[in-house]
Amino acid sequence: MRKIIALLPILSLMLLSGCIWNWLDPVNDEEVEAVDLGLPSGVKWASKNLGAKNPEDLGTNSTWPSNPTEDSILNMDDDIVSSRLGPEWRMPTQWEFRELLMYCKWEPTQRNGKQGYKVTSKINSNSLFIPVVTQKLLFSDEETETFYWTSCAADDDKAVALSVLEQSLIEKTRSNNMYYRPVMAGREEPKDFSLSGCPPKVPAGSVFYPEVSYFPSDAINKSLVWKSNDEQIAVIDKDGFIYALSPGRVEIQVTSPVLGKTEFYILTVADYCVPKMIDLGLPSGTLWASHDLGATDDNTAGLGFAWGEVRPKLYFTQSEYNGSRCSYTDGTNYLKQEDDAATVILGKEWRIPSPADYSELAENCNITYTQEEGRKGFVLTSKINGNSIFFPSPAISPKFWTSQMYYDDHRKSLAVQIYNNINSFSINSFSDFRYEGKRIRPVYGGTRPASDFSVTNPEFTMYIGETAPAPIVYRQIVPGESRSVEWKSSSPDIVSVDDEGNLTARYFGEATILAYVRSSGCSARCHVTVPGHRGMVPIDLGLPSRTKWASCNLGAQTDKDLGYFLSFGEAQPKDDYSKETYTGWHEDPVTAILGKHWRMPSAWEMAELFSVNGRTYRRENGNATGSGERPSWWLCDKSSAFIFVLPTGGYMDGKENLQSSNAYYWCTNEGSPWYFHDIPYTDDPYAAGPDEPRPSDSPHLGMLVRPVWVD
Repeated sequence: MRKIIALLPILSLMLLSGCIWNWLDPVNDEEVEAVDLGLPSGVKWASKNLGAKNPEDLGTNSTWPSNPTEDSILNMDDDIVSSRLGPEWRMPTQWEFRELLMYCKWEPTQRNGKQGYKVTSKINSNSLFIPVVTQKLLFSDEETETFYWTSCAADDDKAVALSVLEQSLIEKTRSNNMYYRPVMAGREEPKDFSLSGCPPKVPAGSVFYPEVSYFPSDAINKSLVWKSNDEQIAVIDKDGFIYALSPGRVEIQVTSPVLGKTEFYILTVADYCVPKMIDLGLPSGTLWASHDLGATDDNTAGLGFAWGEVRPKLYFTQSEYNGSRCSYTDGTNYLKQEDDAATVILGKEWRIPSPADYSELAENCNITYTQEEGRKGFVLTSKINGNSIFFPSPAISPKFWTSQMYYDDHRKSLAVQIYNNINSFSINSFSDFRYEGKRIRPVYGGTRPASDFSVTNPEFTMYIGETAPAPIVYRQIVPGESRSVEWKSSSPDIVSVDDEGNLTARYFGEATILAYVRSSGCSARCHVTVPGHRGMVPIDLGLPSRTKWASCNLGAQTDKDLGYFLSFGEAQPKDDYSKETYTGWHEDPVTAILGKHWRMPSAWEMAELFSVNGRTYRRENGNATGSGERPSWWLCDKSSAFIFVLPTGGYMDGKENLQSSNAYYWCTNEGSPWYFHDIPYTDDPYAAGPDEPRPSDSPHLGMLVRPVWVD
C-alpha cells in the first residue's frame, strides 16, 4: 500500500505530461502502416487511428495535448503521436487535413459493421478508412459529429479540428475530447513557396484553392496570409479559399509570415452562370432554377446573400448590412425588383421565391435525400410531370431566403429549410435577421407579386367612429388550399381590427393593419390615418347636454398650449389680423382642420361649460399649483381634481397681442361670430369669473378656439 501511495505523485505528473497515455492505451508501433496517397506534400497517413487495434476502431480520445509554440504548432515534445509512435510520426496540421479533403474522395461506408468514410486518393486510388461515431441525431438520419485534432492552435484557448460530418476544419475548445490520425512527415520550417495552378479567369460564384508549392514539400508550417484588393469582386477566407463574388478584375496577394515573402496574381471574374429553367408542371406556371444563385452547377451550393442585398458576401454582420433601405410593393412585404438579387443578377423574369412558391413546390413534389456518386443533397421530383431539381446539401438542413419580410418584425425576413426528420422530408419556414447570409434558389416567371395577398389601397383615411373593411384581399395560390388569415393592428386603440378584417377608427393617430397567414408566412399591410392633432381627446365632463370638449385648443399639442389664433371663420393662422386681411366666413375652421367629428362650439355650449352647478372654476397662474407665467381657467370636479384647462392668451389685433392675461375664445351663434372672455384678473381668484358669451362686431380679430366633439 505504501508503494502505491508513493507512486501517486509520479502518476499525477505523468498524467499532466501525457506520458501516461502509453500506459493506459498501449499500441504496437509495427502495426501502424504509412499509406501513400500520392499527395503533393508527400505526407503519408497512418492506416488507423492512434491507439486503435484495427482501422475500424476510434482509438485514443483525449483533450488537445498542451500549449502551442510561438508559431501555434505543437512541438515534438508535446505531440502525443510522436511520444507514442516515434519522431517520424506526428499529429497532422490543418493544412495536411485540408490536402486530404481536396485530393481525396470521401464516401460514407461500413467496414466490419462499423460506420466510417472511405477516403480514396484521386491521384493514385489508394485509400484509408476513417471511423466515425455511429450514434444518430435525435431529429436526423445523420451520425453525430466526429472530430479529429490537428496540431494547430487557435485563439481563445481553442485548437483546430476536422469535423468529419461537415468535412471542414473548425475551431474547438481544447478541453474537448477528440481522436487522432497520425501522419508520417517531416518537421522542417519552409524555405520557400510559390503559387501554382491559379486560374486566370473563373465565373462568378466559383470557389477554389490556389495550389501552393513548398520547399520542402512536407514543411510543417504552411501558414499564409491572403488579401484581395477588392473584396466585392473576390474575397479569401482564413483558409485560403478564394470566393469569386462578382464580375471584375482583382489582385490576389499571399504572404508567408514565416518566410516574409509575398506573391501576387491577377484574377478575372466573369459573369454568373445562368441556370436552366426546370418545368415541374406547377399550377402557377413557375419554373425553378436548376441551381442556386451564384453556383457554377447544380452540384455546388450557391453564394450567400443578406436579405435585400444584391451582391453576395462571405461574412455577414449587422454593422455592414446594406439592405435596410430595400423597398416593398403595394403594401405587401415582398421585395421590389431592384432589391431582388435574382432579378438584378439574372434578369427581370427571375426572382427570389416567395413562401407561397416554396409551399407550392412542397405540395407538388416528393422529396428524397441522396449521397450517391459524390452528390449529397435533396432531390425534389414533381408529382405532376416527373421532372426534378437538386439542392446540394453539405449541411443537414440547407436554408434559403424567400422574398417575404417577416410579418411580425421588420428586422427579420422569412427563410425556408429543407428538413430531414429521420427520412421524412419537409420544407419548413422560419424567420431570421435580414443581415444573416442565406442561399437563394431563383424561380422564373410565374406569378408576380409572389404573395397570397393584394392591397387595393395601401394608404387611406378613416374618421373616429367609422367602420370599414380592410383594403386587403386574400387569394389562393394553390387551388383547394385552406389557410387561416390572421389580423393585427399596430395600434388597436387608434384603429382596431376584428377576425374578419373589419376596421374601426377609435382615436386620433396612425395605425398599420397587418394580414398574415401563419402557415406560409405571407402577409400584407396597409396604413390608416385617423385625422386629428396629437394629444387631442374628447372629454366627457358630465354636462347636461352631453357635449364633449376637446382636451386642448385647436392647433395645440397639450392642454397648456395656446394653439392657433384665428380670425372668425378662417382656417389658417396669419401674421396680420386686420380688417384688410380678413377674408370672411368660409367654413367651420375646426371641421376644416380636424375633420367631420369636430366643430366650433356654440355660444350656448360655451355658457353651459361655466354655468353648471356643483363645479368649481379657478383662475390660476399657469397651472394647478399657481406657478407659471400664463394664468388659466381650471375646471375641478368635486374631488378638487383638475380635469379641464382653458389657457389665457388674449387676442390678436393687427400684429399685436393684447390682454394676454385674459381668455378670448371664438364661438358661434347660428354662424354669427360670438366670443367668450373672462373678467379681468384680480388678486382673489374666486372673485374673478367668466363673462357671458356675446356677439362680436370684429370678426377679423385673432382669438383661440376650443373644439367640441360631434358623435
